[in-house]
Amino acid sequence: MINAGRLDEKITFQTQAAGNGSRGERNGAWSNYKTVYAEVIEGPGNELDRARQKHEQASILFRIREPKSWLPDSKMRIVWDDITFDVGAAYRDPEVREIMIVTGSAIL
Repeated sequence: MINAGRLDEKITFQTQAAGNGSRGERNGAWSNYKTVYAEVIEGPGNELDRARQKHEQASILFRIREPKSWLPDSKMRIVWDDITFDVGAAYRDPEVREIMIVTGSAIL
């Protein structure tokens, strides 16, 4: 069981409205879908700070408690600490089924 004290960061999942630009790219507005508390797991050596300094990509794991009936998909994004992350993979923790791990990446 996850310690609720670890779920101390607020993250927001967003979805993009349907809409295409003149070249077929998606251009619909983003809207908030769901806000949850998460444990944010950064890579070794604080990858996020390094990426901010070098304007590179940072990958983060978000661990959340969520009912089994919902999984985010790669068309969503996550906003955390004023940084927007594209959703990569989302999977259930094999030991604790109500826990979901979501990967996110951002170019800073």
